[in-house]
Amino acid sequence: MYKNYLQFLEKEKIRILEDFDILANTLAYTLYEKDMLFAGNFVKFDNNGHMIIKFHKDRSIPMTNEYLWAIILKQEHLDFNVWRKYSYQQLYNKALEFSSVQCIWKSKGNEKNVVLAGFTGVSLELSERLKAGNTIILGPPEPPILYYENLKAFINKYGLEYGAILQPSEEKTSWQPSLVNNETHLVTYLQNQLALEDTVLVQGPPGTGKTTLIARIIKELINQNKSVLVTALANKALMEVASHDELQPLLDKQLIYKTNLSEDEKIAIANLKSIKDVVPQKGKLILSTFYKSSSLFELPKHNPFDYIIVDEASQAFLGTLAGFSHIGENNIWVGDQVQLPPVVQLNKDEIRRLGVKQFIHGFETVCNKDMFPGFMMNKTFRFGQRGAEFTGIFYDNQLASADKKPLVDLENLSFHNKQLFHPQGGPSLLKIELELSIKTPLQILAPLTNLLTDIFSNYPYEVLIVAPFRKTVGWLEKSLNHLNTKKLSVSTIDKIQGKNTDICIFIIPNVKGLYAFELNLNRFNVATSRAKYHSLIIADKNVLTAGANSKVTEYLNRLDKEDNLNLLH
Repeated sequence: MYKNYLQFLEKEKIRILEDFDILANTLAYTLYEKDMLFAGNFVKFDNNGHMIIKFHKDRSIPMTNEYLWAIILKQEHLDFNVWRKYSYQQLYNKALEFSSVQCIWKSKGNEKNVVLAGFTGVSLELSERLKAGNTIILGPPEPPILYYENLKAFINKYGLEYGAILQPSEEKTSWQPSLVNNETHLVTYLQNQLALEDTVLVQGPPGTGKTTLIARIIKELINQNKSVLVTALANKALMEVASHDELQPLLDKQLIYKTNLSEDEKIAIANLKSIKDVVPQKGKLILSTFYKSSSLFELPKHNPFDYIIVDEASQAFLGTLAGFSHIGENNIWVGDQVQLPPVVQLNKDEIRRLGVKQFIHGFETVCNKDMFPGFMMNKTFRFGQRGAEFTGIFYDNQLASADKKPLVDLENLSFHNKQLFHPQGGPSLLKIELELSIKTPLQILAPLTNLLTDIFSNYPYEVLIVAPFRKTVGWLEKSLNHLNTKKLSVSTIDKIQGKNTDICIFIIPNVKGLYAFELNLNRFNVATSRAKYHSLIIADKNVLTAGANSKVTEYLNRLDKEDNLNLLH
């Protein structure tokens, strides 16, 4: 049973490994020349625990938000003559120590011809080995294939037992949750629901306070001496939970533990304790990723957690959610099926042939099955009223703002730049004639640079630029590097779920045949819902006829009629 699920997981694992194997078997020097392997010198850890590395400005450096392996080698393996003989795999097999890291900022150094970059996620083991001046190699990380193996083992062993969750739905049903606000009494209400059902579903649109809700639930459960696991795809979501003010009393009592605790996490949250294995402990909270937690899925259900809270549940496969049902007596799945599902390597045709769309979109599937009590938080604290109305298009117009007053209108900007933003905040659309099938649209560079310079000269706001393609992001990072500010970050859409900023600029290149990807409902929603104040969408003048999802089309048409920023450069 569930042969198609097992085939999908195996094919996905093989596809990931194939892509990595090509890199692993390539000569290290070739990757270095292709800007896929980087070398820099360790400077120090800053006050936030970020590892600072300096690079020569004439060499490429990692993209912001990119995940990499940081490797330290013996001096004899740093010779380029060795790199011309060793494959990347042979090189990292010589590592004295390594750690998965993420590049989060870049800036000019005080020294001439030097660029500095900051990295998070450095393991305690690597941090203990580093000394100023050490050469650090940064390269592609090995993929987390154990996660797929754990899911396969679970489905093979317990698939029939959890058929109610795993069985695909034959009927097309619509999600009709009860609307709730994130108020203190909601915690008690959800606990009462769990007395009737072992699982509850909570949809949290952007800015509705999912993390606050999770923190309040944790505080109540730990006070009741329950064993609690909070899990998410990425460490960032776990750290946001751990750092919430509601949980400070638990940190003070050293009741919160995290697997794979990194140097910056240790510094960021005092009294957050490190733990190696995911083991239920009464009156304590364990934080662990899907990857690490999935190691429990194939074990007998003899010592389950009292409660498991899945954060960013839209990024869980259906099998992942079933696995958490197996290792937890009670489950609270908090996510948003209108945001990003798991990133997969197989294409749409392969997914359709295998019949695994519902498996991939796990949280959406369980929501539409109507098998568990479901709730939607409908009051957002991120946007003003106008922003909430536009994002609310994706939530059946049921999203309201907790803040009714107008937001900043960027009055100090030049007349031209000020016209790009709505005085009441929220989104605006700038249509520019973009060259067809070009992922690096040169037409936007001059006006974009002018706008950013204007913003940073007049305001302390952070700006996030998002684009659908890695090529676009890499080009923008290089082109805007001269601005030399930590207030600017550039990222693909896939890496920004859960992130918020002051101003977001969403760039949509005019790439024929790829508008279905660029204007996908989930991706568009994530890209346009990051900003507290303003979101500026820059697209081709024909974007309204691109054949996007009906709700995305509604959003763009409404925006076009309201703003009418038809400015051609």
